[in-house]
Amino acid sequence: MSNKEPLLTRAKIREMNKEKNKLAKLKDLEIRKEYEGKQKAISKEFKQENKAFKTVKGSRSEQIEKRREQNSFLNKAIIIVVLLLIILFLVIKYI
Repeated sequence: MSNKEPLLTRAKIREMNKEKNKLAKLKDLEIRKEYEGKQKAISKEFKQENKAFKTVKGSRSEQIEKRREQNSFLNKAIIIVVLLLIILFLVIKYI
């Protein structure tokens, strides 16, 4: 014990500080990853909720009426096309 050396040298203190900084950075990185993961899960959950709850833009009777109008238009168009085809075949056959 005659040799009076300091218990901690400046180099050791620097190394310890570097280690502390590394550990703090790693801890901070882990916390950030955890936070981002939780944020993604939350945003995904809200997206699913928004998809589940769509606002009603009209009543069922309005939607049914709209479909009936579309169906009647399409049926009329099909009938007209069929009649034109029949006329075309008759013209080709007798001319």
